[in-house]
Amino acid sequence: ATDYYELLGVDRGASIEELKRAYRKLAREYHPDANPNDETAEAKFKEISEAYAVLSDDEARARYDQFGHDGLRSGGMGGDPFNFDLNDIFENFFGGNPFGGGRRRGPSGPPPGEDQEVVLDLRFDEAVFGVDKKVEIQTALACDNCAGSGAATGTSPRSCTACGGVGQVRQVRQSLLGQMVTTAPCPTCGGLGEEIASPCSVCRGEGRYSDSMSYEVRVPAGVDSGSTLRLTGRG
Repeated sequence: ATDYYELLGVDRGASIEELKRAYRKLAREYHPDANPNDETAEAKFKEISEAYAVLSDDEARARYDQFGHDGLRSGGMGGDPFNFDLNDIFENFFGGNPFGGGRRRGPSGPPPGEDQEVVLDLRFDEAVFGVDKKVEIQTALACDNCAGSGAATGTSPRSCTACGGVGQVRQVRQSLLGQMVTTAPCPTCGGLGEEIASPCSVCRGEGRYSDSMSYEVRVPAGVDSGSTLRLTGRG
């Protein structure tokens, strides 16, 4: 069996942050979604996910460091050596979104301040001589009724009782590696650490609403295909 440290490309004394950085880089490279119908990449993803699952757990890592792979198979537990959910490991690590941020996205549009992209189609003469174009961008605005809290007037969000306000819950599962302890966003509060007992009647607890904003964009003469124009501070 391949050494877990070699799989992740880290030293045996690597810190948890070094393990995370190594796994993040490799998981993005070998994840099946990034390599459709590639069995080699899928196998590699399983290997690095197994390595990270073991080395990021203090007890499992200690057994592995002392006894190697045999130490992980001790204790009389039978079954599949991959008896932990690789997708759970990946989703917990990246916050549930393999190729983006872990921010929770509600039905009211993108979070305030998040970059957005609009593709403009230009005629040949517009690209050569320049043109003013009107673009519409969906932006999220704070709800005026609740001042962005999501709670009804006269109330306020309270600390989530399920996670104690930390936004994360611990999950313990039994596998060949022993007890695997992972953290995941709290399903009750969606990882926010807060609950809203009485949602705002206007935004329905979102704290924001989506609106369409129109902007006039000046496309300079001689622009090339694939060029990027940046509008700063426009939602």
